[in-house]
Amino acid sequence: MRRPHMIPLAIAGLIGIGGAFISWSAQARGYVGASELLQRMDVDKNGTVSPEEFEQYQTRRGQSRAGAKRTFRRLDVNQNGQLEVNELRPLVKRRR
Repeated sequence: MRRPHMIPLAIAGLIGIGGAFISWSAQARGYVGASELLQRMDVDKNGTVSPEEFEQYQTRRGQSRAGAKRTFRRLDVNQNGQLEVNELRPLVKRRR
């Protein structure tokens, strides 16, 4: 069975939210979807990603703290201070 490929939308130029670090780090570990990415970032396992969890995840993968904070603000569409799985979905896209 062929496994669907994930590509980073920021790299593909479809969105410009600075999500390249997330997508590339996810790809380096194998292709993942938004749900799996959320599980990897969600240290306290409450189902959302806090700014601190996001920053920790991103800085371990080479993004600056300032860059991680900017990316988090752009991803947090509903501005509730947490990232839910639907807010991470733009970072990955299925390729046919």
